[in-house]
Amino acid sequence: MITLVSSLCHAPSHGNASCAGRFLSAVGAKFLRIALFCGFCSLICGCSIDGPTKMFTFHLGNSRSIASELARSSVTMPVSGFTVVTNNDYFMYSGDLEHVDWSYCKAVDNEKVYGFTFKCNDRGRKRLLQATAGNMGGFIVVKYDGTPIGIRLIDTAITNGELFVVAEIPDTSESEIARLLKEMNESIENINKIAEEARLL
Repeated sequence: MITLVSSLCHAPSHGNASCAGRFLSAVGAKFLRIALFCGFCSLICGCSIDGPTKMFTFHLGNSRSIASELARSSVTMPVSGFTVVTNNDYFMYSGDLEHVDWSYCKAVDNEKVYGFTFKCNDRGRKRLLQATAGNMGGFIVVKYDGTPIGIRLIDTAITNGELFVVAEIPDTSESEIARLLKEMNESIENINKIAEEARLL
């Protein structure tokens, strides 16, 4: 965690996305079908799923553009202004999660750095391990409903299925965090229900 905070504040690192590329090519089409299905259900199947269905997506990236066969885009984090070149395809999504919490880590100066901790299910744990093991020095950018909300330097292979990302949201008041977590966790639950009903898991 300290490495993440230090790296975001100082010199960026560069990673290798080749391993993730092979992984993404195998699952990208499946994720796209789920994303389209979730959007479709939110519009016309409200009777089936009552509540929010905003999607989390997790993208691998680097602080500079590298040669890749994957479609990539530049993403600027909304609070820090840090820019990352990320894969458009995502390696993990809401259907790989159990829940999200608000937490913190301590920086080198012992200051608390707040962010989100995502708890993965069994499938998500495997995908997170594969993505982090093959992309040391790169970044994970988390988007919620298409908007970047957090970033993490990949400084270790994550084996326990718990991903902490530094928050990139403008309002971190207690009331807004409580509202956001409620909506986020309801969305995770609802999207898992949609995926299960569609038999796409």
